[in-house]
Amino acid sequence: MDISKRPDPVMAKDFENVTLSSGIIHSFTEIDYDRMSSFPLGKVSNGCDIFICSVTCPDSANTFMRDIVPRLKSGEALIMANYVRSDEDLNIWTRIFKLKAIYRPEAINQIYQAAYHGKLKSHNDVHKFLDSYLSNVPLERVYSSYNVKLAALSALFTTASLYKNFNVIQTPATVKSKEGSI
Repeated sequence: MDISKRPDPVMAKDFENVTLSSGIIHSFTEIDYDRMSSFPLGKVSNGCDIFICSVTCPDSANTFMRDIVPRLKSGEALIMANYVRSDEDLNIWTRIFKLKAIYRPEAINQIYQAAYHGKLKSHNDVHKFLDSYLSNVPLERVYSSYNVKLAALSALFTTASLYKNFNVIQTPATVKSKEGSI
């Protein structure tokens, strides 16, 4: 199964009038994690850092390779959160979302490595990279409940939450998780 096909493009303005019902989730299931646009890297706990990045941000790639990777190699755990800066970012994220959550960090790592080494200079380059990367993904890594609208909503809600809770307006950023947020 080739999941590299690009979904129809979406735009943030397509989701301006979304209403959410309030609810409290007491424990997350694997299904919940697959719907998120943030993910743990290691065994996270309250007070750990959150690395806020945009998949197509060169500064995010540089910070990831120079700062985050060495921290992960030393055993530090943190949360990686996707921040959408533009409709182009959103459309790239909706493609990464085709993977189960556990495999999304690896895809981002591969994108950042290529960007860090100067191989990705535009959004189109990232799309071409994903064309190749996703065409080789084994079926067991595919998020079977994939839906482009769910992917877009997840990214937009994560971005709005990062802005509201941490006043993030640009990437990359590193903040401390708040007590009770994990």
